Amino acid sequence: MASLESSKRRAAKYLEEHLAPDTKRVGGHADLETSGVIGASQGQGVPMSPSGTTGDSVFTGGQFQGWEISKGLSDAHTVWERQVKNLLDRLTSERDALRGAKKLIHGNDAGTERKIRSVAPEPSPYSKINNL
Repeated sequence: MASLESSKRRAAKYLEEHLAPDTKRVGGHADLETSGVIGASQGQGVPMSPSGTTGDSVFTGGQFQGWEISKGLSDAHTVWERQVKNLLDRLTSERDALRGAKKLIHGNDAGTERKIRSVAPEPSPYSKINNL
């Protein structure tokens, strides 16, 4: 309640222009790293999955395609993506809260005033006793 409006605006701007985009960029590093292991072409010196070759076909999946570790990494990556999305949603929510705090406070104040005025007693009628 005691914070400055300009500080809230700066914080919201920082969230929007730096923290959220940086979080999204860094969160995306896992996409590249994971696809390099479970969805890239077979590299030299990497163990071939038992299901990696069949007859004359060439292994074209990731380094661990067909291995249980591939499924585990894929599942972990799915959880990671969900966590990054949740964090980005939270940052957006915090930004919006910072921007809307003034409206919320003033709106609540006005609403409370209206409620108080609606139940306040009417002034008593004028009487000659009032001047005594």
